[in-house]
Amino acid sequence: MDKPVIEFKGYRIENIDFKHLDSEKINEIELENGNVSVWAAFTDDYKEAKLRLTFTVVDDNLYRTLVFEISGYFDINCGKEEADTYLIQNGTAILYPYARSIISMITSL
Repeated sequence: MDKPVIEFKGYRIENIDFKHLDSEKINEIELENGNVSVWAAFTDDYKEAKLRLTFTVVDDNLYRTLVFEISGYFDINCGKEEADTYLIQNGTAILYPYARSIISMITSL
């Protein structure tokens, strides 16, 4: 039986930066709501990888901001040429539900 192209090994929360702001300071922030950045790294043999997603949430109505980073760890079972594409696309899809759930919990509290 063939292994999947990438295997999810787990995740870790890297950073949570949640702030309540004064109403006049919400206009001074330089964060862009809904911004998601992706960073990926591989071992030298391309057998393991780490994918980090950073989410930025700005709530103008409640005067709060959240910058959240989550890292996922994966085993890679494909060639070096395909590894980046599979990790970015599939790894992001795998991590997204965990990130969404955590962000939802933090902002609802």
